[in-house]
Amino acid sequence: MSASAGPASSSSSLRTSVGGIKLHVDVDAYFVHVHQSEEPQKYPRGKALAVQQHNDIIAVNHHAKQLGVHKHMSPADARDIFKTQNVSPGLIHVPTDPSSGRVTYALYRRWSARLVALWREIAADAVIEAHPTSLDEVWIDTGTADVAATLRLADEVRRGSRELGFDVS
Repeated sequence: MSASAGPASSSSSLRTSVGGIKLHVDVDAYFVHVHQSEEPQKYPRGKALAVQQHNDIIAVNHHAKQLGVHKHMSPADARDIFKTQNVSPGLIHVPTDPSSGRVTYALYRRWSARLVALWREIAADAVIEAHPTSLDEVWIDTGTADVAATLRLADEVRRGSRELGFDVS
């Protein structure tokens, strides 16, 4: 999570800035965490996990990154890494919708709305700027220049997000 001061972007979809320190909240490995939160028995935490769309990996959690798996790698290359390193059970590929071959975004939109609602509750006195092109990041204009208060708010946002199963930076 990063903080900056300054005016908000001017866009009809964004709320007007109140001029305080701004927190940039971005969910780490968003697509992966959605599946771990939605189906924890099927996609347990602590296991390497990637989201595959067509023949491309579009999201990778920390555990898979440590093993050398990265975004835009082919699933076959990821499997080779696990085989070479003798990792078991290996990478869990989150399946795409069989009818379209694409990741189903309705699930991701639902979790995004849930996270933004949580952040609005936590930062009730702040202005939340959710960008329409991103499911996993917002700017929070705290309305204050008080660094200590902003850091406390950032900790509350992290804690609340973790309670839902999401890590934010």
